[in-house]
Amino acid sequence: MMYRLLAVAMLASACGTVSGRSADASVDGVASAVTWRNQPADVPMLTFGGTDALGTPHCKYTITMKQLDVQLAILPSGQVTSGRVQDLNVEAVVLSMPPTTPFVCTATNPMPIAANIATYDLATTAAGTGGLTLTFQGGASNMPPAALVIDLTKVGSLYSAKLTFQRNDGLDPVFEWMVATTVPLAPP
Repeated sequence: MMYRLLAVAMLASACGTVSGRSADASVDGVASAVTWRNQPADVPMLTFGGTDALGTPHCKYTITMKQLDVQLAILPSGQVTSGRVQDLNVEAVVLSMPPTTPFVCTATNPMPIAANIATYDLATTAAGTGGLTLTFQGGASNMPPAALVIDLTKVGSLYSAKLTFQRNDGLDPVFEWMVATTVPLAPP
């Protein structure tokens, strides 16, 4: 009976630990990263295309990034250990006058890219102004190809991520665009 009481007392004193690990975000005394993320949302539409620097007319398009989802694994020290960003790219042709006919789109003025999921994985981290600058590698199937940089700053007990997407796939510069948006990140 005495051994049973001793065993119950030992089990009760073990609350908050599992296999010698405390219930906080650490493994063997080393802090573990917590995944911070935004509430997936849409980024406002951006118009691009139109007349180039030489006055040559091109189709006008819009790009809308929908369901933007940012996930960053951040240590208590603020170091980012991994990251992934995903969105649904939706392009459309801007209608001309009258509004039922689009600009004539040809081989030099292609039709919009079909809606598709774009993914980006963390490539590098560096100290930046007031926080970290994170660069991401776009997935091979992303259409259109774009670079992604995130400026991450701590705001009180939360994080703010300013995302800048830059299209540059070698087409005419009139088709290049830059989309910037800022999202708040919170732990789970």
